[in-house]
Amino acid sequence: MFEVTVGEDRVDKYLRMANEALDAVSDSYDGERGRDLYELASSYVKDAEHWVDEGELVLAYGALNFAHGLLDAGVRTGVFDVHDPSLFTQESR
Repeated sequence: MFEVTVGEDRVDKYLRMANEALDAVSDSYDGERGRDLYELASSYVKDAEHWVDEGELVLAYGALNFAHGLLDAGVRTGVFDVHDPSLFTQESR
């Protein structure tokens, strides 16, 4: 068994990036699929903030990765209409 650690700087960086990504997609979707993805990603970011407050940085980092993965998938599949390669992988459309 091994112990996993994540530094505070890394979690802070990804928390900022996740919030920027949420802001970027917040007005870029139509319909239920977009709203559902946005709300799910937003919930994961809120979970991450909770884990940061509890000092559980590994759990926070995991939640942030889930959140950003959902947002990135939404951009790549066209659910979110955002074109920002600094926040998302290039869309495949």
